[in-house]
Amino acid sequence: MKEIKGFFGEYRFLSNFWFADVFYEGLVYPSVEHAFQAAKTFDIDERLDILKCAEPGEAKRLGIVG
Repeated sequence: MKEIKGFFGEYRFLSNFWFADVFYEGLVYPSVEHAFQAAKTFDIDERLDILKCAEPGEAKRLGIVG
C-alpha cells in the first residue's frame, strides 16, 4: 500500500484547495475550503465575502479572521 504524505501530484484533487464546485445552502463555492469557511458563519455578508475570494487560501484567512 502506498502512503500519502500530502496532496501533491496525483493526489492533489483530495485537497480542500482543489477547485471544484461545492453547493452549500443555495450558493456555489469554488472549492471545499471556501464552503468550509462559509459554513462557520450564519452571516450572509460574510459568506458572500468568502465566496468572492479568488483563492482557497484567501478564503481560509478570511474565515479565520471572521
